[in-house]
Amino acid sequence: MSLCADPPDVTSSWFLYETSGAPSNIVIEQEGSASAQVDGSAFAAAGSRLVYVDPALQSRVVIEEIATHERAATTVLEGRVTDTTISQDGETIVVVENRSGNTRLVLWRPSTDDRVVLHDPRADVSAPSLSPAGDRLAWVQGGSSTGEVMIGDLPAMATRTVVERGGDPAWSPDGHSIVYTARQSGEG
Repeated sequence: MSLCADPPDVTSSWFLYETSGAPSNIVIEQEGSASAQVDGSAFAAAGSRLVYVDPALQSRVVIEEIATHERAATTVLEGRVTDTTISQDGETIVVVENRSGNTRLVLWRPSTDDRVVLHDPRADVSAPSLSPAGDRLAWVQGGSSTGEVMIGDLPAMATRTVVERGGDPAWSPDGHSIVYTARQSGEG
């Protein structure tokens, strides 16, 4: 981790973005003034925490406090982690794990280090998105940019399809709705 300036104050506006190229970095900026840089990729943030994949060991998932850059937890999975999502309280993390070309959704509870495979489909999964309460998960199944947008209750994972050709699901702040990208009829 390299620190460029004082860590951001999470009580004010801040945003995060991932730089392109190798190695990947996550930049944390606070209203255009202070910024910090974290070595990592495939990140998500909620509340006061950031979850990301360690670029040195792509099966390691790290949780950090945004304001202080202190590591709150870390775990190592069996395969390469390609995507992450985190609940508002930072106690529920879901990742996409790629094991020999097969992807699956894995739930990690950092406080207990419990890890549970939620969904191990025969089709690719991507773009997981936890509801703010951390009790439901949306994801894309079947394609990297467009596939079936699915929703499942945690931890039982009773699932349903929201739309057959969509991508990038995201929950509303109240957790009652999701938005997603969709192709219009006739697009290829």
